[in-house]
Amino acid sequence: MTPFYIDLETENHTYFGALASPRHPKNFVVACGWAVGNGPVQHTCHTQRESFLKIPDECDILVAHNAPFEMDWFLVQEREEIMRFLARGGRVFCTAYAEYLITNQQETYPSLDETAPKYGGTHKVDGIKILWQQGVLTSEIDKALLLDYLCGPNGDIENTRKCFLGQAAILQARGMWNMALARMEGMLYNTFAMDAGLFVHKETAHAQLAEQSNRLVELQHEFARFRQHIPAYVEFKDTSDYHMSAWLFGGPIRYRIQDVWYNEDGTPKHEKADFFKFADGTLVLCEEAQAHAELYVNKHGPVEKAKAGKNKGQPRVFREDTSTPKLKWYDRLFECPALIPLGSFPQEIQKMFKEEFSGKRKLADESPVYSTGSDCIEMLSKRSELSDEVRALMTYLLEYAKVDKDVGTYYLREECDEAGNVVKQSGMLQYLTPESIVYHVLNCTSTVTGRLSSNRPNMQNIPRGDTSNVKKMFTSRFGDDGYVIEADYSALEVVTLAAFSNDKNLVKALLEGIDMHCMRLSQQLGESYEEVLQKCKDDSHPDHKRYKTMRTDIKPKAFAYQYGATAHGIAFATGCSVEEAQAFIDAEKALFPDVESYYEDVIFRTVETNTTMHREQNPETQAWSVYKRGVWQSPAGTCYEFRQYPKTKFVNGQRVSLMEFKPTQMRNYPIQGESGFFVQVIAGIVARWFISKNFFAGKAFIINQVHDALYFDVHKDVLAEVCRTVKYIMESLPTVMQSYGYSLQVPFPAEVEYGPSMFTKEKFKDE
Repeated sequence: MTPFYIDLETENHTYFGALASPRHPKNFVVACGWAVGNGPVQHTCHTQRESFLKIPDECDILVAHNAPFEMDWFLVQEREEIMRFLARGGRVFCTAYAEYLITNQQETYPSLDETAPKYGGTHKVDGIKILWQQGVLTSEIDKALLLDYLCGPNGDIENTRKCFLGQAAILQARGMWNMALARMEGMLYNTFAMDAGLFVHKETAHAQLAEQSNRLVELQHEFARFRQHIPAYVEFKDTSDYHMSAWLFGGPIRYRIQDVWYNEDGTPKHEKADFFKFADGTLVLCEEAQAHAELYVNKHGPVEKAKAGKNKGQPRVFREDTSTPKLKWYDRLFECPALIPLGSFPQEIQKMFKEEFSGKRKLADESPVYSTGSDCIEMLSKRSELSDEVRALMTYLLEYAKVDKDVGTYYLREECDEAGNVVKQSGMLQYLTPESIVYHVLNCTSTVTGRLSSNRPNMQNIPRGDTSNVKKMFTSRFGDDGYVIEADYSALEVVTLAAFSNDKNLVKALLEGIDMHCMRLSQQLGESYEEVLQKCKDDSHPDHKRYKTMRTDIKPKAFAYQYGATAHGIAFATGCSVEEAQAFIDAEKALFPDVESYYEDVIFRTVETNTTMHREQNPETQAWSVYKRGVWQSPAGTCYEFRQYPKTKFVNGQRVSLMEFKPTQMRNYPIQGESGFFVQVIAGIVARWFISKNFFAGKAFIINQVHDALYFDVHKDVLAEVCRTVKYIMESLPTVMQSYGYSLQVPFPAEVEYGPSMFTKEKFKDE
């Protein structure tokens, strides 16, 4: 293996939200540093756009820290050279990604300056970064200083080389090398997706923005009905956590109001003004007296004048009280009655609610400020203790939060100053280029499970088509001649759990296409699966409505339990009683006994017996505490790390504080993380296939990867071949993963859909 180490210093104009983007017409590579294997560090300097990349034929792995940044520049400005390298099998290795994996996904977005010292490199006195922060362009920085930063003995190239050599040794020693390389193939897929970007149909996007904005106004009118008891002078703000908490859960709202200012004796103070006094003692406001001087003199006699001083001979001014009361700003409280009667919830639910949705902030009466975010409202919407009217309000609040999030994430929200100038923007449309492309960002080093995250915008969490119309704006760049393809695994995490646990019932259900929720319901009711299935699916059956509702009600319990929730946790999340939740858990354990054994014997036991001790200091109390960290390592080598947290329990009637691992994390992270790893491996293989096809001469684009799905934008001429081959590659997962140490005895079915947009799709049928 001969590495090619490289780093770029580029001009740093911002292009539609992306700093130092290769797509900005004024951006170019100011300096390029590189080294081959153990050879000397070399460099070139440039004053304009020109060729900067030449990878020697003997090099088979390109190494960079935060490699997706370099890959973005290569694909935009040196595409022919980087594609030549990749086509002959060249790999891309990211030392930031490697460090993230070596630290068990605990160190996210690791910088080169933080990573290099671990492998014999050095920290740098980062004057260059200070200049960038001050807005200096890279081309304006002294060349000697820039080249020392890049290519000097302690520069980025040497530090990257030391990181790679040290990381490679650790990854190989820990059995993580092949896994890391596979993940970086998935990263390669992501670089193509970020390079292609997403095509947005502008007219659709702006029409949807108008609809969403109108809907927000309509919902605000609905909220106003529930706030009629709050006077206008309180100036209720729905952006205030304090106001929202008091409105929903009861409590005082602080407001300021001007009212009469009183003296200590209780008499009101009055505003003062300047008066003239006439001969009969009558006081008249100066302005009034001057305007009608002759009238007042004829009626009240001459005005009194000053007898001495600089104003001698002039009308004497008297400063006296007017009839206008003097006002003062007062801080007052308006007491809101509770719309949500938390006291009517079961005690255990009340306790969990307070732990989950309140913090250190207090209202004026020392009651807690409760969260009014979507998670909280979602939980409340399921509580039977609420009236129908209040539950309707919860539905409105949830819809408002969803629509508002869509507007702020996928559309456009602008804040203007008093002159009408835009001072702040949020939402995807601010990044829409003249070519109607949004260049989103996919992050490989940001989550504890190894799954991807995304920003500008978040394309990992696009709302489902049955809950939002957002997907309608994402169409094919080929217009009427193109299609958007979505290829995703069916119930990926459930299939992964079945493959890992080898639970007979779960495997049987997957192989035979059994409806999992009907299966659970039959276990709960003690009826045959066939009978329950008929009642749930046959809308002509007299019990259909009741059984369909029961099947729907069982879904949230299953999802909550899948992520490790206890009986109290399920009750809290779904609105059922603790007894109902426990009955569900008991039925689940009886139905899938090997799943529970897998968690207990493989995950929990491994983590609890594979621990190291650590200390931490409480930032508030300054007290030190000791806790354990444990690790479960997957067959491929990914390490999932867990830590203990303090938990209060009653043992033999005594309240004791213990340190415990969180079962929710230990049930969730390995399955979620390994499912994501499977997709990244497959994404890497798909990327290699696209490279071998030269992306069909520009007729096919990789555009996104979500947790269990891959997305493409293709011309109609290559639609069938792409759909067919991607499906084949995805469903080959069990065979592919054998080389990484997995024995997956269940199929991983994938469904491929295509259509004119992400919203409107049909299932691909290979004819």
